Amino acid sequence: MDDVHVVTSPGLNNSSQDISSSNETKSKRKPLIILRIVLAFISVFVVILVFFPNLIIKDPKLLISNAFGKLSKSDSVSFESQFYGLDDFGKLTLSGTINQNSQLYSKIKLDFTTTDTDELQQTVILDLIFNNQEVYIKPFISSFSLLESEILQEAPEIAQSESYKILRPIVAGEKWILFKNSGDSSEAASLLKEKYKNLIKGEDIQKLAQKFAEAVTIKSFDKNAEQNGLKVYRIVAGLEKAKLTEFVNEVDKVIRNDITRSYSKEIKGAIDAVNWDQNLFEIVIDKKTGNLYSIDINLPDLGKISTTSSLKNTEPPNLFFRALTDEYYRAQLEKELRANQNIPLVRIVTVSFKDFGKATLVSVPDNFSDWEDIWNVIEKELGNYLDSIGGILGAINPSKQFAEERDTQRRADLSAISNAIYQFAAEHGGNLPDTDNNNSTSDFPTSPTCIGTSPTCFNLSAAGTVDTIVPVYIAQLPYDPLNGSLENSNYTIYLNQATGRIVISAKGEVTPDITVTR
Repeated sequence: MDDVHVVTSPGLNNSSQDISSSNETKSKRKPLIILRIVLAFISVFVVILVFFPNLIIKDPKLLISNAFGKLSKSDSVSFESQFYGLDDFGKLTLSGTINQNSQLYSKIKLDFTTTDTDELQQTVILDLIFNNQEVYIKPFISSFSLLESEILQEAPEIAQSESYKILRPIVAGEKWILFKNSGDSSEAASLLKEKYKNLIKGEDIQKLAQKFAEAVTIKSFDKNAEQNGLKVYRIVAGLEKAKLTEFVNEVDKVIRNDITRSYSKEIKGAIDAVNWDQNLFEIVIDKKTGNLYSIDINLPDLGKISTTSSLKNTEPPNLFFRALTDEYYRAQLEKELRANQNIPLVRIVTVSFKDFGKATLVSVPDNFSDWEDIWNVIEKELGNYLDSIGGILGAINPSKQFAEERDTQRRADLSAISNAIYQFAAEHGGNLPDTDNNNSTSDFPTSPTCIGTSPTCFNLSAAGTVDTIVPVYIAQLPYDPLNGSLENSNYTIYLNQATGRIVISAKGEVTPDITVTR
């Protein structure tokens, strides 16, 4: 049998070795390629982080600053605001559309409706349409017809005057009144303009804005919130006391008038007495556009902060601190009396915004009277009247003036008594001050009773077990400026059990019955 020889080609063998080597090289290079890609992504991320940090890290303070910046620079914006803390009087809203273009018209509407259940509901509406040259105003008072009939009943001759005929449709809300910018200024206006022309400069505004921004402290930041179907940022912020004081000091420096300086000490005293690092602002920003969606502003929760007591009874009173405490205690007691946890406790105002940059065409009213025409009619009739009676200013009845001043004092006295009682109640679980020294009962009057130390009166000054009304909540109880005394103030007080409201009354001279109902 012949031997079989198998010959292997050297070229074929080398080719197989090359393929094997190539596969092995690719296998080794694959992790390096992946590593390079990862490093490239990291490099891009680092560059963005260093040069464009706002694209990666959402700084809430920067978001707020940008949102307010866009608001100030927007061609137009619509807004609606609700003011709180007016439960004793009524509901106040302010809404409108503002166009930055001075040639376009903007509009604002103020709507106030009384909510006192003891009185007839009244509504006051003020509409304004304006640009840099013209202002149209239309008032509306729901009680106008009643007031008009009372006036005409007392003085029917008024209906024949030209002033009445031209003013009536305007006051009745049927017609607008037009004020034009003539470019001429009165001497008084020119003096005021000259006095305050350098009140504050543009660069100072920027400085103040920066100082206030430094005082803001972020309490919470929700990056994934929703508001009416929109994706939004919700930022809750407070204020740092030391930085807030620096802001007020800066205001002192840049605002060049004596009014600010005269109140500076009181403002600083109120700032120092209160903890401002609380949830004072809730700012909502549209994630997609960066526009300001809404802002809620709240009062600081004073609670039972002992450090505030030093400002309670200062003489003269610290006006700003007193305003803070009055509103806080009012809201506290309103919550107690109504037993409703949904009532905003210390909210001041809520403002919402929409339609950024969408210039809304505001129509100019066609049913209006020019103020110059109205004034010409009034001036003519008034001139005739003054000529006929001569020296009317000298003939003013001084006794009536004094009586009006005493009525004003009576109203202030009743408000001071009401505030003292409300502050007491807010600090004592809604309980009213009494003198029976029994926590399970109360001898607070439920029918009109005089206030005073006389046995027949309610001794409000000594009411309260430990924290008596005088001197803890008021230095001394006021009394009628004409015929009142500590024994009998000639003011009456009682709790209306049907409404849960305190009624404090006085007998006036010009106004027969003066009452504060809270």
